[in-house]
Amino acid sequence: MMAIDIAKAIEDFQTDGYVIFRDAIDHDLIDRFWRDVDNQIIHNPYLTWSLHGKIYRNSEVSRGAVNTDTTLRIIDMESHSQLAARLMLHESVQSFLEAYYGYDPTAIQTLTYKFSSEQGAHSDLYLVSPPAVGPYYYRDSLAASWVACEDATEENGALVIYPGSHKLLKKPLQLFNNEDGSFRYGEWVAYLEDLCARHGSGPELFLAKKGDVLIWHGDFVHAGGRILNRARTRKSLVTHYARVRTDEASADPSYVKERADGGWYFRKRRPRG
Repeated sequence: MMAIDIAKAIEDFQTDGYVIFRDAIDHDLIDRFWRDVDNQIIHNPYLTWSLHGKIYRNSEVSRGAVNTDTTLRIIDMESHSQLAARLMLHESVQSFLEAYYGYDPTAIQTLTYKFSSEQGAHSDLYLVSPPAVGPYYYRDSLAASWVACEDATEENGALVIYPGSHKLLKKPLQLFNNEDGSFRYGEWVAYLEDLCARHGSGPELFLAKKGDVLIWHGDFVHAGGRILNRARTRKSLVTHYARVRTDEASADPSYVKERADGGWYFRKRRPRG
């Protein structure tokens, strides 16, 4: 990994809404992490998955009780894998976020993907509310890292990014809610795409190489690229971070705050019995 110019990286992040660290993570660490993912899927009954805002147990997914699509992802892998904890607070990410926040970063959630989510254009700012921090954390401090666990191409649905979109004033998410509580997601996606187009913010494909790291601002618009070859995976690890006080415990008692590699994270407790 090349030495990182932190001052330049923060300047780029503030201007563009993202920064890229090329070849930042050793391939052997990524390979060992993904072997652990495969092992956890086979053997860990406590593993949890997320699909369209709902949480499912590993047993439900493994027996085919969930109608899966590419948006299915493992949630909170760091609660089960020390290798996930090493990746989410890798020195390239930790050093940048420590400088950006002014103190050690806190990882509040991970999402592990085997395929491109193909999720339409969105901003994480009002979507990410992990139980450990609840809905009232300091949202303006939200950031995310995306680790390429293999090359991302047009065929396997490379990430789509919208440079500068973090600076655009966006309509409140509540304007896209229906009276019955449902959310007009497609309308929100179309609104964000149009907003970015009118202001010359992307879209661009991020053709990542294995080991690359992309860090984006919490209000940065991005999307999962369309998969052209359904036989192709696009393995990745996404981590969300926030500025959380060192002495601030988990908002949910089923999570415990722990120290790891120059930062903090919330580990889900395993149920007793």
